[in-house]
Amino acid sequence: MGAWVYHSWAPRLAALGVEVLPLELPGRNSRRREPPATNLLQMAAAVPAEPGAIHLPAHVFVSGIRAPHLSAAGHDLEPTRLHTLADPDAFWAAFTQRYGNTNPLLADPRVRQLVWPVLRADFQLAETYVMPVGRNTPLPVPLTVFGGELDGRYTREQLEAWRHHVALAAPSASHPAAASSSFSPAAAPGWRLVLLPGVGHDYVEKWQQQEQQQKQKQQEKKLQGPGAGDGGGGLGGAGLIAELEAALAAAVLAAEEAPGCY
Repeated sequence: MGAWVYHSWAPRLAALGVEVLPLELPGRNSRRREPPATNLLQMAAAVPAEPGAIHLPAHVFVSGIRAPHLSAAGHDLEPTRLHTLADPDAFWAAFTQRYGNTNPLLADPRVRQLVWPVLRADFQLAETYVMPVGRNTPLPVPLTVFGGELDGRYTREQLEAWRHHVALAAPSASHPAAASSSFSPAAAPGWRLVLLPGVGHDYVEKWQQQEQQQKQKQQEKKLQGPGAGDGGGGLGGAGLIAELEAALAAAVLAAEEAPGCY
């Protein structure tokens, strides 16, 4: 997976005045000839910024990860550190045990051989990160935290711990997401936890699958004529997009009222 996974978000979020600019990490797709990054702090420092200006974001979103002060190995729910597994067979056995067989492409040994070094580097990024001392400055902007209700990589309490990284004084809101839920501008200050129901770690992929299924059903409906059912489903990924759109709309409104943000 690379930056391309977010390209399908662009048309939908463009209606909110939001341009999607996904970052391609070294070692992937168009940057596949570069060595994969293995240090998260160094990689973050290398992200290009707008010359001559430092802006606060209008809203910060995090997805599927516990609070940064809980990044050390002692907070792992499952003790295996995948980046330490130098044997490919041991790595894939541990990977499958944790994530299941959700990606059919990984059943091909050639694909596994190709992506193994990049995946192992990704796990090194995540598994070796420790929040630097003295950098625990709370964010002075709203924060939304997404998580899968069935994701076994973290607990609800570890997601809720993100509240310690927000400076804005406001009560937290935590609830299962639904495609029809809304995010009002009045709720923007502070932080928010959104648990996506019925999904684990792969809610983005599930949303993309749902999008493809809906497009196929729309084509079938056109062929079948009036009266054909719409079908549909309540996959958690759709809830993520609905919550994301609503929160972005509130963030755009807040940015218009505060020129120092973007």
